[in-house]
Amino acid sequence: MEPDGDGGSAVQLYAKECSRLILEVLKRRSSQKEDREVRASEKAVAFHNNVFDISKGPLSFIEAREAEDILKPLKEPGNSYKEAALAVCELIPSTEKLRILHFHNNMTGDPRALAISEVLKRSPLREDFRCSSTRIATEGRIAVSEALESCTHLKKLDLRDNMFGAEARVALSKALSKHAGLNEVYLSYLNLEDEGAVALANSLKESAPTLEVLDMAGNDIRAEAAPALSACIAVKQNLRKLNLAENELKDEGAIQISKALEEGHLQLNEVDMSNNSIGRARSWVLSQVVV
Repeated sequence: MEPDGDGGSAVQLYAKECSRLILEVLKRRSSQKEDREVRASEKAVAFHNNVFDISKGPLSFIEAREAEDILKPLKEPGNSYKEAALAVCELIPSTEKLRILHFHNNMTGDPRALAISEVLKRSPLREDFRCSSTRIATEGRIAVSEALESCTHLKKLDLRDNMFGAEARVALSKALSKHAGLNEVYLSYLNLEDEGAVALANSLKESAPTLEVLDMAGNDIRAEAAPALSACIAVKQNLRKLNLAENELKDEGAIQISKALEEGHLQLNEVDMSNNSIGRARSWVLSQVVV
């Protein structure tokens, strides 16, 4: 209280304090609004990075250049899209003209592999199929292998870096027996072992007469499978590249493979049998083939 005063100072004090409190409230509200906007923006980004939507725009046939632009976000680093195999299966109801289909380095899994197999079944004219470095389990591997039987026009097959079990190996070898036009086959790191390698070698021996590339590296193939491999390789006179690296052929298996390459094979310019525990026979093998 102001003695003998009219209270003006007190009013000024109260007014100043009220102004300060009002400013604090306004600042808090502004800060809260900004926080809400940031959260909304983050949600929008998250939505953008998790949902891939190509339903916008006019309905029309998509040309190759337009498809590249539309699908570009799928290649952007940091996105969180789920594997889109199911959507691909739905978005491509008719695949009679589709020649190339690649799935690489993703967590495909069995459900998506089943969807991929359906696309393959509807693609009798497919020439190039890649399904490498995925996490397909037994059911999916069998489904994809069986679906490959219908793609009899395949020229290039790449299944590298997938773990094929016994049943999948049988299905794959059966499928390959129907592919007379195969030029390139990439079957490295499939856990084939001797049984799988023999089955596939026998299938390829009777098919794919113009085979140019055979890649079966990293499959724990031992000398026991060398006779079947040698018989297959011997009749593939168009081979340009043979990759059997990172197996367990040792001296006995390496010598058998080298002898299979002695006759013909005029187009062959690359042979890789490194990391096969080859010992005393190494110099002889090197003298027989170009490594």
